[in-house]
Amino acid sequence: GGGALLIAGGVAVAPRLIAPLRQRAYDRAVEGERMRWLLRLDATSARDPDSGRRLIAALHPGARRGVTRWASGWPSLTLGLRWVDGRARWEIEAPRQLSRHVEAAVAAAYPGAELEELDAAESAIGGLRLGVRGDAPGADAHAAIDLGAILVELMSRLPRGAGAAWVVTVWPQP
Repeated sequence: GGGALLIAGGVAVAPRLIAPLRQRAYDRAVEGERMRWLLRLDATSARDPDSGRRLIAALHPGARRGVTRWASGWPSLTLGLRWVDGRARWEIEAPRQLSRHVEAAVAAAYPGAELEELDAAESAIGGLRLGVRGDAPGADAHAAIDLGAILVELMSRLPRGAGAAWVVTVWPQP
């Protein structure tokens, strides 16, 4: 009687306890194997307000990834807009195992763009940070705006020699 109830409860609760442990093991395993890319847009792609949305949708890994049988989970990706030397630049950071996926996503969203691999050690952003958490917009969201163009315009008003970054880290939900 009581043993069967205990076993049934363990079977029901175990996946909720094990999944976060496996995700944490995956995150730790790929932490040292992250890659960064600089995305150089061609003039036509830069004017397309929907291309940013296509890039984010294409960057979604679509499935869990694994390093070992235990260390498996959803890879996180980082998309950043940095203002450096008076110019905006898009940067993507992801685990090494997603490198071909990132290349394909960029080619699908921005066919004329160039993707250059950067040194992963340069990823630290100094200065002030503001963290905001949120959920994906619902189906009733308003018409999309070109957030990239708005951020570039805002950053272009920074004083000469100033730097800024807008970074979004995405953790896919199952």
